[in-house]
Amino acid sequence: MAFSQNLRNFGYAEGRLTANPVRFQNSDGSVKVKLTLAINDNYRKADGTFGTQMINFEAFVPADTQTGICNLGPYALMETGDKIGLGFSLKTNNYTNANTGEAVYDQVLSINTVDFKETPNEKAARKARKAQAQAVAVAAAANAPAPMATPPEFQVPN
Repeated sequence: MAFSQNLRNFGYAEGRLTANPVRFQNSDGSVKVKLTLAINDNYRKADGTFGTQMINFEAFVPADTQTGICNLGPYALMETGDKIGLGFSLKTNNYTNANTGEAVYDQVLSINTVDFKETPNEKAARKARKAQAQAVAVAAAANAPAPMATPPEFQVPN
């Protein structure tokens, strides 16, 4: 089956996962996957730095097409901090709120394609650097001086 993309309703975003993807199992065996990418702005702020946008995406994995690890394909391989690219389209998610009975008109960025932007070696090196930085921070905290007692002149009387 060839994949056809409507170029009038298509986008591509590249960034880092802010957390592991969240998976919601449906009663029919399908799965909804939600994830957030941290994406740099394409302009500099007044101080010369780039801002970052946190953008939410969703994917639907039908029960009859699930393949790969844990039947989730690429979503099973994603972890916090991974650099990925997502091809997406804008879709509506209209439903009636079960609690209020009100109609909800929502829009979602629906994932069509996934590109891993790091090799397994790059990912392992990034994770090793992070573990090393955490170990240094823990060691520094262990060697930090004990907090000073509050001097008598700053103590509040009972």
